Amino acid sequence: MPAQDTEIDFALPAMPLDEALAAYGTASGVQLIYDSSATRHLRSVAVVGRYDRAEGLRRLLAGTGLTPQFTAERSATLLRVVAQADVVAPDQAGAVALDVLEVTGENAIGPVHGYVARRSATATKTGTPILETPQAINVVGRKEIEDRQAQSVSQALLYTPGVMNQYGTDVRYDWLYVRGFVPGRYLDGLRLPFGARGYSQPRVESYGLERVELLKGPSSGLYGQNSPGGLLNLVSKRPTATPLREIQLQTGSFGRAQAAFDLSGPIDPDGKILYRLTGLARTTGTQLDYLEEDRVFIAPSLTLRPDTDTSLTILSQYLNIDSPGGGAPQGLPALGTLYANPKGRIEPPRVFRRLHPLKSWSLRKTRGGSPASATSSSPWTR
Repeated sequence: MPAQDTEIDFALPAMPLDEALAAYGTASGVQLIYDSSATRHLRSVAVVGRYDRAEGLRRLLAGTGLTPQFTAERSATLLRVVAQADVVAPDQAGAVALDVLEVTGENAIGPVHGYVARRSATATKTGTPILETPQAINVVGRKEIEDRQAQSVSQALLYTPGVMNQYGTDVRYDWLYVRGFVPGRYLDGLRLPFGARGYSQPRVESYGLERVELLKGPSSGLYGQNSPGGLLNLVSKRPTATPLREIQLQTGSFGRAQAAFDLSGPIDPDGKILYRLTGLARTTGTQLDYLEEDRVFIAPSLTLRPDTDTSLTILSQYLNIDSPGGGAPQGLPALGTLYANPKGRIEPPRVFRRLHPLKSWSLRKTRGGSPASATSSSPWTR
């Protein structure tokens, strides 16, 4: 039985029961086992307040016909309440045989719980578990990005095997090689431009990403012509059914100052309309004189869920980067740096920038899209 003296602050709005149970598991740390067909078309009531794990779950299941049976402090099985008339034999009263399903609360495009992702939609465009996907997939989730303080997609992939990054300070682009090839880049499954030898690729703000997924090897069966090394799929943050309130203030070397916020939750009491608003503003210098960056990013999104089987998500974002000094370090010749030069050595890079200033570099990007999903409760016939 769960410890009754451990109380948790719950703030769960009314929502589809499957999502409510996943949110409850995340908030309480309780592993739930139940028959998914018993919850598919049910909705939960709102649970707001401070309760222990057992009481919070009982309130969440009120009116659903399900009751929790705790087998350990953080493990519970959900049983359907069966009327006495349906019981076959008196000695079997209260015993219900169920097909069990272990619920972790993770879906293929949602948050990764911890560092190890269990599902990905990049390889098959479905929610197939990674262990059942016959292709190498590396997933860097939001928690890992935050714990490592990665400030770009390139930094998020620094510990990924088979990936080589270039350019130490480049606020313009993410230069990557995967297994010796330049990977195709995708944002939420849609191809991003890369022409002009990579100088027309749009920068993607890592703060607005939920996942960075790398699919290794050929993948033309689903994505068309692509790199044999693999492809990079970036998954945007999406609205959540549980309230999210995050504000960040950062400062650092070279006059760095950054502010960011991430807000999400339901708009209506029934949880049929969800929103998310993510934003970031940063101004900073670099280790090179006169090479600076001013960045503004905003990403509003909205999810409409008219019923438990249908959802429509509208994603949008705006990114503006201004970089006096050209956006990246200026290349230096080998003679005078690595090798001797009759004219003497070239001055250090910080001074070299001042002697040979470049024009400023800027990027302005807008994007919008609306992925939709629907499921059917009956088999398709033809």
